[in-house]
Amino acid sequence: MKEAVVDYTSISQRNFVSELEHRLKDSIDNDSFLHYLIDEISLEDLYEQKQYEKLYYTVALVNYLDCIDEEMKLEYVKKYADGMLDKLTFPYGVEIYCKVVESDAIKKELIKKAIPEFLKYNLVITEIGGSV
Repeated sequence: MKEAVVDYTSISQRNFVSELEHRLKDSIDNDSFLHYLIDEISLEDLYEQKQYEKLYYTVALVNYLDCIDEEMKLEYVKKYADGMLDKLTFPYGVEIYCKVVESDAIKKELIKKAIPEFLKYNLVITEIGGSV
């Protein structure tokens, strides 16, 4: 059975993260997941279409992964490795929670717990696999 092709530029950020986390979970190892990313997700397309959250989430995820083929990993992300989002970006659920309780206090705690490879790009991510 042929695998469905996903147009990553047309789905929401939440669905994008969920799709990548499912792919990672289903991959044999991090290197096979890296090959999938290289084959299926054009960082250049995400950049050109101003899909910056998706772009930097992908770059951060690749940097976060332990891969045998470090050279291939670095080659894939090198063009975007020094960029970042303009402002701190929190998961959608956190933004909704802060609006409901009318407080941003939880954001300070999440920043302290954020994964450094993601925080470097202004993405406040505290775990990988939460959507799986």
